[in-house]
Amino acid sequence: MKLADAPDSKSGGLNARVGSIPSSGTIPPAVIVIGDAMPLLRSALFGLATAVVAVVVWIVAQFVLPIWVPYLLSRFSNDGIGGATATLSSGAILIAAILGFALGFFWRFLRLSRSA
Repeated sequence: MKLADAPDSKSGGLNARVGSIPSSGTIPPAVIVIGDAMPLLRSALFGLATAVVAVVVWIVAQFVLPIWVPYLLSRFSNDGIGGATATLSSGAILIAAILGFALGFFWRFLRLSRSA
């Protein structure tokens, strides 16, 4: 693949029009960069979605289940519910989001780079 570094015969300089393919068949650098950036953008969006899912799963696992499971067990055993508490810190949510993004991004990026 040749870059558009050859002088244009009409203007005497470099072909500066972005998005146009010169008559010589070369592809402008802007088109090449945008084409190479798409897997990164798609991987970043997939990583963002994975981060949101990881945070929701972490919140459910750390906050909802410690309250709901003792209540459910007390319904089956006909005992009192007692006390159930749950704590949730923002640091744990941040770690879950970072891990979710990193895993989702790299998984999607590797899949896209293998298919190309």
